[in-house]
Amino acid sequence: MPIALTIDRCPAAMVAVMDAGADDFIYRPIAPTDLLARVRALLRLKRSIDEREAMVSMREEFVYRLTHDLKTPLVAADRVLRLLQRGKYGDLPDSAIQVLDSMQHSNQDLLEMTKTLLDIYRYESGQNFDDCSIEPTKTSRFGSLPN
Repeated sequence: MPIALTIDRCPAAMVAVMDAGADDFIYRPIAPTDLLARVRALLRLKRSIDEREAMVSMREEFVYRLTHDLKTPLVAADRVLRLLQRGKYGDLPDSAIQVLDSMQHSNQDLLEMTKTLLDIYRYESGQNFDDCSIEPTKTSRFGSLPN
C-alpha cells in the first residue's frame, strides 16, 4: 500500500499523489506515533480486504463444487426419464407419460442452470477454452488458397 510523504499541502498536489496510486499521504513533519497509527490502520484495511477476497474465493469454490456435484445426478435422471418416455421399461399410461414429460422438462431446466453456473465459473476463472477451427471461416471467406 503506497503512502506518499509530502511537505506540499496544496490540494492539487494531494489529488496528483492519490491519482498516481497512493492510498494515503502524510505531511511532514509527522510524529512517529502518528505515522505508526496510520500504518496500523492501513494494515487493518489490507487484512480486511485479504479476508474478504479469501471469503469470495471460498464461496466461488463452493458454488463450483456444488454445481459440479449436482450435474452428475441430473444427467443420470435425465437419461432415466428419457428411457421411461421411450418405453424401454414397458408401456406406461398416458397420464404417466405426461408426468414424465413434466419431470423431464424440469430436470432439463435444472441441468441448464447448472451448466450455466459452471460456464460462469469457468469464464470468471479464465478456464473457458473452447476448441475451434478457423478452416470453415477461412474457406468460406477466401476460398481455397494455393499452396
